[in-house]
Amino acid sequence: MTPKMLRFLEGIAPQNLVRRSYDRGLVRLNDACASCARRIRLVVEDARLIPTEPAGVWHVRGGGCGVNNLFCGQACAENWVAVHPSLRGVERGPVHELWSPGLPGT
Repeated sequence: MTPKMLRFLEGIAPQNLVRRSYDRGLVRLNDACASCARRIRLVVEDARLIPTEPAGVWHVRGGGCGVNNLFCGQACAENWVAVHPSLRGVERGPVHELWSPGLPGT
């Protein structure tokens, strides 16, 4: 990725990447934990995140194209990052934090 493209992408707030296309309607995502393969279910309805299955789903985003993974919880996310040393500085945290208080979807 070029430095110019990286600066452009870093200037976009996560909520603008996640929500705009989903402000109305229903979006369902069925995935599997990138570490242990446990089933993950996310539903966004009218820009609001419905409780995830399992509760406490985590995301890891960064490190270039293609590194956007979901995990069944913090332990799996941290374990996965630990075995990928080049990704230690990436953004990670609970998926529900992408829908921060005061923003659409909370």
